[in-house]
Amino acid sequence: MIVGIDTDLVLQRAAAPVHSAYGCEYVALAQTRDLLLVTGDKQLAARFPDIAHLLESVAAQ
Repeated sequence: MIVGIDTDLVLQRAAAPVHSAYGCEYVALAQTRDLLLVTGDKQLAARFPDIAHLLESVAAQ
């Protein structure tokens, strides 16, 4: 399945130098699809707490 990602949304998410556009593509995709993003990236999870959750916290549930 080919999934289109809103490039403007990715670039908005990647505006801070802390996050790569690569990681923010996943944030934008999860946000667009109304999904939970499970990640090992602590900075990404801290910046986008409504979307990105750490693997450890999800696994503990």
